[in-house]
Amino acid sequence: MILTPSKKIIRPNSSFRTLDDLRRRKQIRPSDAALRLQATIAVSERGRCLGKETFPCRSFNATWMRIMKLLMLSAEANLNQSGGTELQAMGLVSEDNLYVISTTPSYFDWIGPVIGVGTTAQTPNDTRMEKQMTHGSAAPNASVLTGTTHASQSTTSAVYDNGGKSFANDQYNHYFIEITSGALSGQERIILDTYDSTPDYVVVASTSIGNVAGHFASEPDGVTYKIKTYGMMTHGSVGITEPEDDGDLTSTMTITRTFANGCGETLEVTEFGLKIRMASDIPSGYMYAYPLVVRDVRETAVSIANGQELTLTYTFACEA
Repeated sequence: MILTPSKKIIRPNSSFRTLDDLRRRKQIRPSDAALRLQATIAVSERGRCLGKETFPCRSFNATWMRIMKLLMLSAEANLNQSGGTELQAMGLVSEDNLYVISTTPSYFDWIGPVIGVGTTAQTPNDTRMEKQMTHGSAAPNASVLTGTTHASQSTTSAVYDNGGKSFANDQYNHYFIEITSGALSGQERIILDTYDSTPDYVVVASTSIGNVAGHFASEPDGVTYKIKTYGMMTHGSVGITEPEDDGDLTSTMTITRTFANGCGETLEVTEFGLKIRMASDIPSGYMYAYPLVVRDVRETAVSIANGQELTLTYTFACEA
């Protein structure tokens, strides 16, 4: 069997069922009619579908509700973004600045559908993926590199090494940097860019891509760090369908992304999420944030062998 999840095989005959199908089969009750979200995961190889499964999402988090408040009341609220730090008093500049970009470049693993290998159950207070898989083709590695941050030149958005690491340009893009000592010990961020410079440094937030709100809360000076990856897949662009009324019981729209495994190893995917973009006017100035609004953890891991693809589709449905 090519598709071998850790605890349960997702068989090709586990075909997608729409909410209309489920309702006709009396698998959902009329009292359940509501705004619903479900996820479909499909595994394929060379264009051939190996398996597909749909599950209900239980995972809209508190950040989602805060954003709904911002939209409905034109109010401000503290909003935890996907980096884990808290942005204060965020109010939307306009409704046009809240979206999932339908033409998201593949390397934008901080927006749109995302996946990971975390196993801790989702909670309403989740603000980030536990162990996100990022864009690229590297296999999981718990400690690619260790070092100590420079004692005087760090900022909240760039972490400087103490010298001698000789980072090649773009060498560790989309890896994670984790602080391993001091007050920020245990905190980590996705590396957006690395530079071959003196002293060497990695960027975790950059004005070149719109002030990504993923910086550290304070400067990580004079502390130890490690660079690591939870595994990478090549991220495809994000596809979004227009809301569609099928003339029956539901009106739906979908958000879809495909991830390709080229790391040379089989990857076990358990964590599924959705990040959105919002541009906000905060006391310190204009900033883009990329909050996590959906996160689900599956007990059944999906094994993606080297050369296979995983497609994640979120279906938003409003039932009559």
